[in-house]
Amino acid sequence: LKPFVQNLDIEFSRDIYFRMINTGTIDRYISKWGNREMVYLGERYLQPVVERQAFYTNFTNTYRKKSMQPKIIIKGLTLLDACIDETGDTIPGKSTLIICNEDLKILKFILGLINSKLPIFYIKEKYSASSYNTGINFTKEMINNFPIPSLTLEIENSVVSIVDQILSAKQKIPRPT
Repeated sequence: LKPFVQNLDIEFSRDIYFRMINTGTIDRYISKWGNREMVYLGERYLQPVVERQAFYTNFTNTYRKKSMQPKIIIKGLTLLDACIDETGDTIPGKSTLIICNEDLKILKFILGLINSKLPIFYIKEKYSASSYNTGINFTKEMINNFPIPSLTLEIENSVVSIVDQILSAKQKIPRPT
């Protein structure tokens, strides 16, 4: 991917570019794209993008398909923070995990769950041997095997409503670099 990553110096257009984020540019609920430099294979980018046409031409695998879908992007190292890409215009970089689903309600419910304190407590207890620098190297299995109890529609809707409020509030707050 590195040969295709460039720093955007004009206004972002989702028709022309994909945004790119990695573990260092993921915050709880939102990405820090354009607000914090992304370090990727020795290079620094404030607004890293990949041209859509180059991406389509050079990546014909599931990575391309998943990058184009609505998804949750999870930090793969140290902290269990996750952000949402509702429109499928963000490429997840190295050391990230993703959960794809066309249903934004499902994604928002999972986003609220992942960003709560429960999963990190559970994972630290269950996978204490995976500890790294007071954090965890998260794997797909850790996320996939997290037990979720049966919930009522009312509880699911309540979580989604809270996530919507958090997303709205976070978008209004100016973020420092």
